[in-house]
Amino acid sequence: MRLRGLLAISLAISIIAIILVLFYTTGEETFVRLQAIRHNFHYIIIAVAIHAFTWVIWGARIKVLSKVVNANISVRGASNIVVCSLLPAAVTPSHVGCEAVRIYLLSKKGISYGDATAI
Repeated sequence: MRLRGLLAISLAISIIAIILVLFYTTGEETFVRLQAIRHNFHYIIIAVAIHAFTWVIWGARIKVLSKVVNANISVRGASNIVVCSLLPAAVTPSHVGCEAVRIYLLSKKGISYGDATAI
């Protein structure tokens, strides 16, 4: 139940932020363009799919690199590590937070900190 509450709060904050940004930064042309999205919604679906596919490719890269240090991580596990490290990457300059989280999560999979840093 706590997770659902936190999810509801995060969605509410996101929706309020989107509304505020639209309210303070839009003109008539913005709403015309937003309405055009309804007719081309498949492009958004394709873009999201391509973006998710890049996470899988990134996970596959981590899997290959982990084999070099004699560790066995699945592509799914590596992709999960990639996705979990994206928030710190987004809020720190030059994606510095991404690397620290990725090293920590790899170490939780049984890889030494040195090998996780190399990966």
